[in-house]
Amino acid sequence: MKNRILRGSIAFTAALSVLAAPVTAIASDGTGTSADTATSPAGPAAAAGTTVVLDLFNLTDIHGRLVERQSKGEVVEAGLAAMQCYMEAHANPNKSFTLLGDNIGASTFESGSLKDNPVVAALNLMHPLASTIGNHEFDSGADVLKKRIDGSDPEYVKFAFPYLGANVEGMGTYGTDTPYLGDYVIKEMGGVKVAYIGVIADDAPAKLPASAIEGITFHDPHPKLAALATSLKAENKADIVVAMLDDDVKRNYSRMPAEVDVLMGGDTHKPYEFDHIDSKETLDSINPHLAGVASGAYTDNLGLVTVTYDTTAKKVVSADAKVIPAATVATAVKGSDCMTNSPIAATINDYLEKAKPLGAVVVSENVPEDFARGKYTDAAGKTVENRGTESTVGNLVADAFHKEIVTKEGTPVDFGVTNAGGLRSDLKQTNGVVTVKDVFNLAPFSNYAAYRKITGAMFKQALENQWTNQTGANSRPLLRLATSSNVTYTYDPTYPAGERVTSILINGKPLDPAATYTVGSTDFLLNNNGDRYFDKSTEAVLTGELDRDVIARHITKASKTAPLTPSTLKRATGIILPIGTVEKGAQFDFAVRGLSFTAGAQAKKVTVAVGTAKGSADVDNTIVEDVKNQAAPIITTDGTGQAMVPVTIDFDAAKVCAAGAKTAALPVSVTSELGVHIPVEAGLTVTVSCPTSTVVPVPPSTGPSTPKPSDPSAPSDPQKPNTPGDPGKDQDKSGKGATPKTGKDGKTSQNGKASKKLAATGASADVLALGAGAIVLIGAGALAASRRRR
Repeated sequence: MKNRILRGSIAFTAALSVLAAPVTAIASDGTGTSADTATSPAGPAAAAGTTVVLDLFNLTDIHGRLVERQSKGEVVEAGLAAMQCYMEAHANPNKSFTLLGDNIGASTFESGSLKDNPVVAALNLMHPLASTIGNHEFDSGADVLKKRIDGSDPEYVKFAFPYLGANVEGMGTYGTDTPYLGDYVIKEMGGVKVAYIGVIADDAPAKLPASAIEGITFHDPHPKLAALATSLKAENKADIVVAMLDDDVKRNYSRMPAEVDVLMGGDTHKPYEFDHIDSKETLDSINPHLAGVASGAYTDNLGLVTVTYDTTAKKVVSADAKVIPAATVATAVKGSDCMTNSPIAATINDYLEKAKPLGAVVVSENVPEDFARGKYTDAAGKTVENRGTESTVGNLVADAFHKEIVTKEGTPVDFGVTNAGGLRSDLKQTNGVVTVKDVFNLAPFSNYAAYRKITGAMFKQALENQWTNQTGANSRPLLRLATSSNVTYTYDPTYPAGERVTSILINGKPLDPAATYTVGSTDFLLNNNGDRYFDKSTEAVLTGELDRDVIARHITKASKTAPLTPSTLKRATGIILPIGTVEKGAQFDFAVRGLSFTAGAQAKKVTVAVGTAKGSADVDNTIVEDVKNQAAPIITTDGTGQAMVPVTIDFDAAKVCAAGAKTAALPVSVTSELGVHIPVEAGLTVTVSCPTSTVVPVPPSTGPSTPKPSDPSAPSDPQKPNTPGDPGKDQDKSGKGATPKTGKDGKTSQNGKASKKLAATGASADVLALGAGAIVLIGAGALAASRRRR
């Protein structure tokens, strides 16, 4: 639904800028007969035998951020006026300014509440050469995007610069066959022709509602990029080629063809600077002078690539990438005439005044703490957003959907979920006050609240789908699905994809895979849009309310009689259990993950209980993720709160071993000073070897044995799972079992057998409940198959 807070566009005058030369994008088929070429007015052709230095500026993922923002006294977002003044003051006349997409969408209240007209008007005054298309440009649908480009609807301010998307098919043309998305633009500076090719990652549909891009295809960007770069240079249309790829720079840098001299990227909000001159990290590239840059997001940095071109040899001599921090930009232009008389600042201020009364409406005056998104600290020491971990604000929103969404029959939903990508800000309070603006900044997409009936097996699969293909187009290895407080689950991150969730409890009881549950969330999430958690077998039912209205109502209600504070106990916990059977007296180091929030409550000491045996360890709450120095990311998949907990296995065989049984299952639980992270009811167990004879016979257990983690060093032959009710099938032939040898990850080196099913439940503090019957296990077909060890 469109936000109808304000209609109409504004009239504005163009600002003075050295970047204002007009450019026409070549036709979208890439064969354009001729493109108007812009020439820098202060950059005459260079004399023979000289080099020309070009400064190529870029911003990405602005998302409607308009003004300066400070944190702890430091400027962390410079704002658009400061960015423009900084570039204008740059002495080199041979310069350009481009955008990398996601200029609009997921915007802050000041722009988003006014249909993103404020940010479009401000960007128009900055006179960018062109912008690559981003997935968020489609947030309101392709039809609205076309209106913004062709200016056919006064409700939306028209883009005064071309958009590029060479690998996007189906957008069509307007006017005299002008493509809505061009392939490239060319600008001549100092006699050097620079081509800017715009492409977007082909995973864009995974981030958008299908209805928003109906009839539009996103092809693999690399073949199109390579073909255009090659032809532009072969036909002498370009001396330098800049690839403007809306995707992660680091992931694509080594894939650039030799004809590409500069890579500009975005989408992941990560700032990058790669080159072969002085970058902190050097990557391999076919082109020995390739420079790659991404500014980050929200005007937190300004990207710059300085290219030196030899006009005699007709080749790039060097390319140096830089990321200029917002604080540097703000300091450089502070008090300047440009800032004092900035038409951009004046335009923005006009819009801010219009938005101010709309956002000042109070939602609650009883929220004493902020609710935060997940975070991690990268190798450079910068703390950034982390969508791979559970967060207090994600839990708040999932709780809101659980508590506030009811079916048309008036029945409350069974639980609520939300995706981390839909939460675009921490929920900020000021002296306990939360306003409409604060909630809007948290949930700016205007999705509908909705519900959908699913089976337990479908929900289990949705949780499995949190783990993404790390080698695919999506550069985030995990996209966390937040659950309401009545849903908890455990997982083993070492298991193969699709088999990592080891237990699920709803209202303290095991999930029934065959039962039908009603889940509350947004139509975007439940209809298998963005991040693809759920299948398309059924449609979500819309309630008629926007998601942020539901969130606001929950905040109001939940804080009416007592302060609303963030959750302290996480709802998902990772634990790696032993493989195979364990001997009495053996010590095993249990790897426990995700005990703490990256921004919120943190566990200090954790205890793992295996039957009556217990062990404790301090919790590591670092949020530093130096991915390049480890085999796989941890903080961006499991979050913080890691521990290796040694437990010496001990038990009374007379109480736990059935007569003649070779093995028995001991229940596992995990606690800390925050509470119970993994209850006995989750059904996780450790399989132990029983002595050859027992004193007191007891009925055999009907529960399955413990699932085993995947061992990367082992062959991929399938292992036969234990059969429920037969605890001795996987015992070694000697009948003595095996003593685990643990490594740093808490895994054993022996070969063991394991069931792919969710853990059995109903264990007591000393022993699993015996004779109670096996619980229904999730994923009957797929989960009954043999687990592969990898």
